[in-house]
Amino acid sequence: MKVMGETHEGICGAHQGGRNMCWLIRRYGYFWPTMMKDCIDYAKGCEASQRHGPIQQAPLVPMNPVVKPWPFRGWAMDLIGKIYPASSKQHCFIIVATDYFTKWVEAKPVKTTTSQEIITFIEEQII
Repeated sequence: MKVMGETHEGICGAHQGGRNMCWLIRRYGYFWPTMMKDCIDYAKGCEASQRHGPIQQAPLVPMNPVVKPWPFRGWAMDLIGKIYPASSKQHCFIIVATDYFTKWVEAKPVKTTTSQEIITFIEEQII
């Protein structure tokens, strides 16, 4: 921990990233089997590095809209969860469905994610 702290925050460098920190420590003659993982975890845990570091951005890719010819032709469904803590009625998941044409959203909290629960949601909320 002392070697990682000195390399990350001390005179050796100004809040190096995990991989660069590992390379510097090896260059200074230190080694242990889990060095790469430990350095990455240490760098991820540094609040100053996270607060003032560069914002990582995904490369720009043109968006391709999903076009449907009329309402209710295509739906997207997803499950959100497991939610901690559960609601007062012990619901831990949320089923969400969106119509591609109208962007209409239906959502329902559920306790479990069984196939019967999903079928009931489709029958009651969508059909």
